[in-house]
Amino acid sequence: IGSGTTILTLANTHTGGTAINAGTLRLSGSGTLGAAGSTVSVSAGGLLDLNGTNQSIKFTAGTGIGTVANNSGSGTSTLTLTGTATINGGLVTISDFTTTPGGKVAVVIPANTQPLSNLNTYSGGTTVNAGAFLYLLASTPNGAGTGTINLTALGAGGSTSSGLVVDGVSYPNNITGAGYVHNNSNSGSTAVTTTFTGNINTSGPFIFRAGTGIVYDFAGNGTTSTLSGVIGSTTSMVNGAVATGSIRKSGTGTLTLSGANLYTGSTTVSGGILNLTGNRTAAAGAISVGNLNGSTGTLNVSNGTFQTGTVSVGAGNGTALGIVNQSGGTLTLTGNQLLLGNGGSTGALAGNGGNGTYQLSGGTLTATAVANRGVMLGTNDGGTSTFNLSGTGNLVLTGVSQLMVGRSDSPVINTTNVILSIGGAAAAATGLNSTFSVTGGTFSATSFPSLGVGNSGTVTMNIGGSADVTLPAFPTARGSGTTATISFNGGTLRPLAASTTYLGGLTAAYIKSGGARFDTTNGSITLTQGLLTDVSSFNGGLTKAGTNTLTLAGINTYTGNTLVSGGTLALADNAQLKFVLGAASGSNNRLTGTGTVTINGDFNIDTTVTDASALTTGSWPLVDAA
Repeated sequence: IGSGTTILTLANTHTGGTAINAGTLRLSGSGTLGAAGSTVSVSAGGLLDLNGTNQSIKFTAGTGIGTVANNSGSGTSTLTLTGTATINGGLVTISDFTTTPGGKVAVVIPANTQPLSNLNTYSGGTTVNAGAFLYLLASTPNGAGTGTINLTALGAGGSTSSGLVVDGVSYPNNITGAGYVHNNSNSGSTAVTTTFTGNINTSGPFIFRAGTGIVYDFAGNGTTSTLSGVIGSTTSMVNGAVATGSIRKSGTGTLTLSGANLYTGSTTVSGGILNLTGNRTAAAGAISVGNLNGSTGTLNVSNGTFQTGTVSVGAGNGTALGIVNQSGGTLTLTGNQLLLGNGGSTGALAGNGGNGTYQLSGGTLTATAVANRGVMLGTNDGGTSTFNLSGTGNLVLTGVSQLMVGRSDSPVINTTNVILSIGGAAAAATGLNSTFSVTGGTFSATSFPSLGVGNSGTVTMNIGGSADVTLPAFPTARGSGTTATISFNGGTLRPLAASTTYLGGLTAAYIKSGGARFDTTNGSITLTQGLLTDVSSFNGGLTKAGTNTLTLAGINTYTGNTLVSGGTLALADNAQLKFVLGAASGSNNRLTGTGTVTINGDFNIDTTVTDASALTTGSWPLVDAA
């Protein structure tokens, strides 16, 4: 066809092929380009105008770069590409229109084809049928235009599945369907990252092909994606498939992984939200949440069973924020630790100012550390970290796992796994701000060696609500200028074992309006720390439960009732209990219960804060309130 425009309006059946060397070949009505699957070439200066028709053709090489477009002004033309030819930069460009806006082109790829590796601008979408795969080269990631890529089928092998082959660059398309996605790069040990910025909603597998440094990065801003297929499949449909790749969630969008995943690499949430609702039971790499300065990464765990190595939350320096919300499921740390507000890279304790929060309101978090690690809050300079246990959450520390609040190591800890802060051997970190709150669920620890060992920090522990907490004796040594406080507002605290120095040496221990409950079934304990009233939430009392003895050896100023429901409550010599008297109401707090009370200390009778006026004279007998 020469210059000018030629219009085909009838169904043509020739099989010899069509060559558009220049000018425009326009199809109209029932016009076709010969028998289905016949060859077509479009050379530089040539235009194939689909004009709203649907065509099934096989491209062959032209001279230069030709164009296929839909100039119908409205509607969508479907272009079915047959054969095995690859459309590259020297063959053809597919676009929605060249002169008349409104028309779209939709491309269908049936079996045994791998086209579309040049820059295309059509927006009608690309459908990849069973037995075909779409290969988008690194040099032309926009080869499938701007529409959605639909992978229609997943079968037992490549001949019955549809697939997308990616090449280590960024791809903008939305992707849907049941087919597979795999990389074409053999990276070896070099990291090769393929980035997806569209909405990805597929039920087929994401496969890592060869190499050990493959990363799939889901980086869409404002996108909502769900992968319900297997990630890291070693399926036989792709030669050289491995499970050693990694997943990264960046951008501001949301990604949900609901499949039974097999990948063993790392999981990084540097931005947006990652929801885990499926499973990953294979031995797996680390999880890092909030590792990028200036951004917030959130990991939600609501269902399923997951195994992972070290979990770092707030791993970036300075302004990075990491949040983990676990409302269900089981997360088991097979690595050394859960780090909150650690700064630096995953598994490394170097770096400053990380901000991390872990909210455990349901499900189970289990740490199985093998090198005196466990749950560590505020592990480096200037970090802010919070661990909240509430609802039905269950935190289990097994073996030699430890709870460490406001702890800091020197960077060399990575290679030695030696804990430098046991017994108050403080490292040089400063300005740690750590909060550990348990307001529901069950928490128990077998070792508690460190509490605020850095300098000039603030460490806060909160026990309240319906929490059931078991802890060994509290550490007493802290870093210079560091304050450590504990507040009780409900819940139960049990000692792991008997101790004559169970709680002491803190800056303060407060009882709020919800009260404090100590259960000494596991052994008798002594509190040298005075239990103080909280001025913002006062009149909370003390309940002593369980067998054995709770000895109060400090100056106690809480003003609520004291109930001894089991065992013995002892007031040591020189210790004090405070009673507040009112002019009209008498004593505002009582000492009651069915247990035993041994009093060797003093009663502090406060007559200055009353419901009338200060009492300056008079006497009051101690009576059996029962």
